[in-house]
Amino acid sequence: MILSLDLRRWQLTVAQLAMVGARMREMYDVKAKERQKRKPADVVPANLPEQIKSGSRDQVAKIVGMSGKSIDHATKVAAN
Repeated sequence: MILSLDLRRWQLTVAQLAMVGARMREMYDVKAKERQKRKPADVVPANLPEQIKSGSRDQVAKIVGMSGKSIDHATKVAAN
């Protein structure tokens, strides 16, 4: 992901990284809801690699290089 490469170049504070993670989590959640709305005819072939089963919080936390708890906290702050 291009964003993960840019995060290493930018000199962001921990709080700024957490807010970036919160925004990324929103995007991941939207994509997950779109996948859940698939019709039965849209069945994925069995020969594809196994999909990541962890939640969007954990995926984003890994990309940003923080803990999932920090992403949760930043998501709550962004919501309020």
